[in-house]
Amino acid sequence: MKKKWLVGGASALVVVLGSAGAWYGAKAGSKPEAKKDGKPEVALEFAAREVVQPAMARLPSVVEFSGPLVAPGTALVRAKTAGTLLALDVAEGSRVKAGQALGRVDLAELSSRVSERSANVESARATLAQAERTHASNERLAAQQFISPIALET
Repeated sequence: MKKKWLVGGASALVVVLGSAGAWYGAKAGSKPEAKKDGKPEVALEFAAREVVQPAMARLPSVVEFSGPLVAPGTALVRAKTAGTLLALDVAEGSRVKAGQALGRVDLAELSSRVSERSANVESARATLAQAERTHASNERLAAQQFISPIALET
């Protein structure tokens, strides 16, 4: 009895597989189905020269190249003024945020330049005030005809 069931099941399986194979073969031989955009679907075909068999190989431990090696997202940082760097608060390669203090610069030289230029401005103002007083005095003397107006022009 088991033998009959086994032979019958095997026969049924062969018939089902044969029908499926015939149906698939008929469908494969028909026109390719069109996609939604209206173009037919094309099967990929490769020539023998386009197919490469994988082979085991060692990867090099050193990669040689020419040109500068620059990491993406980097920036060159420059100080807006000259001076001696007193402290550097970040390490090279650290991530920083906009506005973050990176270090401290000695501003003694800058302060001395500012003081010197402020003194020059005050000196120029004093010279201007003296020249204005002299000019006003000369105008009064010229109005009294104590000095000639020609002397004012020279």
